[in-house]
Amino acid sequence: MANSLNFIALIFLIDLVVGNFLRHYYFKSNFGTNYYLTYALDSTRADVIIIGSGRARSHYVPEIIEDNLDLTCFNTGMDGNYLPNSYAVYKSIKKRYTPQFVLLDIRHLNELFKGSGGYNQLGSLLPYYKEKEEIRDIITLRGKYERLKLISRIYPFNSELLTIIQGSLKKEDITEFKGYLPRFGSLSDITLSTKQAEDYEIDTNKIRILESIASDCNSHDITLIIILSPMYTLTEQKAGVSLLNDLAIKYGAEFWNYFNDTIFLKPEYFKDAEHMNDLGAKKFTKLIAYRLQQMLNH
Repeated sequence: MANSLNFIALIFLIDLVVGNFLRHYYFKSNFGTNYYLTYALDSTRADVIIIGSGRARSHYVPEIIEDNLDLTCFNTGMDGNYLPNSYAVYKSIKKRYTPQFVLLDIRHLNELFKGSGGYNQLGSLLPYYKEKEEIRDIITLRGKYERLKLISRIYPFNSELLTIIQGSLKKEDITEFKGYLPRFGSLSDITLSTKQAEDYEIDTNKIRILESIASDCNSHDITLIIILSPMYTLTEQKAGVSLLNDLAIKYGAEFWNYFNDTIFLKPEYFKDAEHMNDLGAKKFTKLIAYRLQQMLNH
């Protein structure tokens, strides 16, 4: 019995020591995805905040928005992010200060429906569970045993070892591109695919997230703009677009749909079917900046 207790105590001790070691170097990082996410959650105080997935990160150029609006801007978009991740970023930012504009980029209309994913990707937020009470309920959407797993100090960093090592060896200036990740090159296959809408069931968790963001922005005089940025495909959009439009009207937000806009439906503007290249992103951001400027002038 004593040996069993000693073994359990040793396991807990190893978990504590190794977990604290990983935590220390994770948050000490000055490079990579963990550094970028930590900066978005804890440090940025930009007037214009862009939230979304890797599509958002590569579709909006903060420098263009800053030059046109004379406001600061930061792009918090991140590869693999879905609406639950975006909500966590919004809540962490909003707890610290109130931005003037929030540009919420919806990665794809399918994201609003069940079966489209978005919960396992909350794993990137596990290192922040301990200290960020405001996003704990979002993180635990990842699975019903998540609270139990998070008793372990090592568990939040299970998938972060490579980024921790990179962050210890390299440095980057996060203010240089202000979160923007340019993509270069253009489509080699210029065939324009067509996708038909499927009869999916609405994901009520994600709709609640959208409603929470929109309601909070409305209550705190934050201009929320929900955006479907361009994609090199023709997709039937009726159900999803109607939902987003109704939500925007209900909460006094803006809904800008450029998903299949013919202005941008050109292969020279895309790195691949989902992501615009640097040329396309700059053209798209100039249009967004112009519309923001029009709003400020009225």
